[in-house]
Amino acid sequence: AAIVLLVRDPRDAFVSLYMQLVHRTRETPEALKRKTPGELLRDPRYGIVSIIKTMNRWLTEFSKRKNFTLLRYEALRAAPEKNFRLLLSALGESKVDDAALQHAIEFSDFENMQKLEATGFFDSKILRSPNIDNPEAFKVRRGKVGGYRDYLSIEDQAFAADALKHLDQHFGYNV
Repeated sequence: AAIVLLVRDPRDAFVSLYMQLVHRTRETPEALKRKTPGELLRDPRYGIVSIIKTMNRWLTEFSKRKNFTLLRYEALRAAPEKNFRLLLSALGESKVDDAALQHAIEFSDFENMQKLEATGFFDSKILRSPNIDNPEAFKVRRGKVGGYRDYLSIEDQAFAADALKHLDQHFGYNV
């Protein structure tokens, strides 16, 4: 079986986790919900150091297998067709229906997914916003590559950049 590891810049992944915990997960303890992004960034359990350690463990566990593919979120956003074709190839799909692929890419386009979430299209509660009046509560929130800069202070960005020094270089996110 193929192993595909879809990764995202840990700084952007952290902001997504922060929004998930603060705006989407009802079970998040109030003490966590009151933390600022900078405070949670440094948290031993939820912070960027924990994300980096997890990513490194995944790479160590899977990268030596011949059926392993590393796929970056940023590459999918930049060139969806090219990278979805690479993904399908890694999954063993040698013949791709071009019309079906184009339809899938258009359907999964970020802006379309936002519209669908806003209208309650999805049956799954994990794909529905608990508060449609709060744009930060959407699962399909922004999808902005490098969007962490909009949420983390200069000091927090420096802390995250320092933490990235410990991320395996194969990910390609090192500063």
